[in-house]
Amino acid sequence: MSVTCHSCDGEFPDYHALAMHISTAQHGHNSGKKWAAKYILLNGLSAAARKDRDNGRVPLPENYKENKASTQLMLSGENKVVNTTCPRCSVNMHKALPVEFVNLPLAWRVNGNIARICSNCGGKE
Repeated sequence: MSVTCHSCDGEFPDYHALAMHISTAQHGHNSGKKWAAKYILLNGLSAAARKDRDNGRVPLPENYKENKASTQLMLSGENKVVNTTCPRCSVNMHKALPVEFVNLPLAWRVNGNIARICSNCGGKE
């Protein structure tokens, strides 16, 4: 498949090459600059998109996996309705929370109630 540039009548093998040609052209090609920028952005051809794809992450070592697993709270699936308080607006409400979270001594509490941000203050329901 051959693609023609409408500004300079150049032939290119595909739209990727055409978009790179238009975006790097210093003179002319003004009508295609917006299309080329959009094509490069949507198809992940820009340098920033390539950098994001190869972020250099390495897999976790075994001892880190064990540490991460030991910090996670295993839930039974049972819920308990408890009194909660919004720390932003101090509104008291009833929420169904996991039993393990209700009994957790490290749970954030305000005046003896578990602190949960209400939906009016931006909490996710």
